[in-house]
Parts: sequence; C-alpha cells; structure tokens
Amino acid sequence: MVAFHQTTPPKSKLLALIVGFTAAVSILPPAALSHSSPSAAARNEAIRRQEKQIILTERLAEARDLLAAEDFESAAQAYDQAYELSVDVGPSAVDQQNAAAQGIGASRIVLAQEYFEKGDARRANQNILRIIKVNPAYPGVQELKRSVDQELARIEGLTPSPELD
Repeated sequence: MVAFHQTTPPKSKLLALIVGFTAAVSILPPAALSHSSPSAAARNEAIRRQEKQIILTERLAEARDLLAAEDFESAAQAYDQAYELSVDVGPSAVDQQNAAAQGIGASRIVLAQEYFEKGDARRANQNILRIIKVNPAYPGVQELKRSVDQELARIEGLTPSPELD
C-alpha cells in the first residue's frame, strides 16, 4: 500500500492561487458578473477577504521583524498597512487589528520621542495623533502629547506654518 503525504502549500503559493483566481474573475465582462448568483458574489467576497487575511498575516510578521530590528519608521508603515487591512477584513480580524494597534503604538511612540528630542514637535505630534487614533490608551502617549502640545504652543508664531515648509 502506498501512503500519500499531503502537505499544505506555503502561504505565498496559496496567495498566488487566490490572486490568480481574483485576477481571472476581474477580467470577466461586467455582463457575466451581473448575472452571477448571490452565492457567487458572496463566494467572491469571501475569497477577497481570505486574500486580505493572508496579506495581513504576512504584513504583521514583517512589521514585528522591523520593530525587533529597531527600524521604527518602516515598522510604523507596515503596522499602519496591517491595521487598514484588518479593518477591510472585518470582525474576523479583531485580534490582528489589536496587534496592529499595539505595533503602531510601539513604533510611533519611539518616533515621536525622537522627533520631540530633536526639536521637531510637529512630526512628533503627527506620530502621537496616529497612536491616539487607533490606541488612545497606549502607555505614555497622553503624557507625551501634553509635552508636545506645550512645545507647539510655545513655538506658535515663532516658526513657519507647515504649509510654508
């Protein structure tokens, strides 16, 4: 008797299959899609969400690696992308959304502190506002916000507005 050993394809192969299917569906003429049944539309939406879920998982792993390597700018961008993907995926990605929000906090608070220490209160504030938008309870962000707000008030009128930079 011959035993068959079935392996799960790597995520990148699975993603390639989903992307290929999505691309095939996208080239169909609109008339073909308009006659599709509600179950076909639901199936297509499920495939799109699966594709985004796979990309989300990969993006979170990439962001974690960047954060561990202390590449805070790239990590912040990757976490931002992961957060937006988690919103697109919906309720099934709430754990990933929370992980992305934590990552945004972890990476952007470091950036905000660095900008603040270099005297760039505006860029510090941009990072703080992003943290507050997705994770207002992130440790230390409210205290840093108060310090940055004080500095922004102090330099108001002393430096060109951002529109003139």
